[in-house]
Amino acid sequence: MPVMNRPSALPLAFAVATLLIGCQQKSEEQTKPTSAQSTVVAVTSQVALEITRELAGAHFEVQKFVPDSTVSRLWTPESKDIKAIQKAGLIFLQGAGYDPWKDRASLPGSRVTDVSKGIYDDFIRIPDAISHQHGPEGKHSHPGTVWATWLNPELVLPQISVIESALAKKNPDAANEISKASAVLRSQVQSQIEKVQALKTSLNGTKVSLVADSSNYLYLAKAVGLECRYLHGPESGEFNEEQLQEFQTLLKDVPADGLRIFLIDAGRPESAHSVIKDADFRIVPIDTCESAAIESVWKRLAGNIERLTAALKP
Repeated sequence: MPVMNRPSALPLAFAVATLLIGCQQKSEEQTKPTSAQSTVVAVTSQVALEITRELAGAHFEVQKFVPDSTVSRLWTPESKDIKAIQKAGLIFLQGAGYDPWKDRASLPGSRVTDVSKGIYDDFIRIPDAISHQHGPEGKHSHPGTVWATWLNPELVLPQISVIESALAKKNPDAANEISKASAVLRSQVQSQIEKVQALKTSLNGTKVSLVADSSNYLYLAKAVGLECRYLHGPESGEFNEEQLQEFQTLLKDVPADGLRIFLIDAGRPESAHSVIKDADFRIVPIDTCESAAIESVWKRLAGNIERLTAALKP
């Protein structure tokens, strides 16, 4: 009886092995970050966004994960927001108390950089920086750090350095281009520093009473050598009754002679200006540059200095 040749099991085994290897490779490709994902940079402020984009060029994908409808200091991120940030190759927190939500989020420490880490000694800390109202005890304040460090251009340069260093470390091949972009931006900021210093020099001996609608402008006031008293409460919209009463109390200590300057958030309505003008104050709108606008933050910050300089002319 003829013996039938049994089909070899080797081709079948090879096919199964090939199929298994193919599936494994496909699974690994699905979980492995793509090159685009690995170069995503997450930022939390408009200023950090524009600095990072100017330095990063095409080497990184820079994203501000805080929604346009809010700002990082007021943001309560959802779990999906935190997961999105966690996937970023670099995470730039603005620092100086601007990102309070970070204390409740689990972020990969090795990829997190505090943009303000080079200016800790320059932080302005006040006992009533953060005001809350909760529980039966009503409204009260907690100590905190004034967050708007970038309103003083001199404090912007160290932040540029921190971002430049982190980007160059992440992508050494792009370090030279990043450095060149940094030099251009530094020159732009340096021109603002010189204008602030010139303004400070010009005020020598000038009597100025400086009041503001919040503590947000203390870095700018300090840069020009002026002491600034400020109101408490809402930082936008019309002044409430408590703020109006506080303003009247402050007026009692304002000398009758000299310049009277009032720094006000540029977003407040014109109708909020009337009570200030009635007290013979020159109003200077200040753009805190927290949100995106048609103009760059550099033009907007320069505009703050120009308006303040114009108001301080005798």
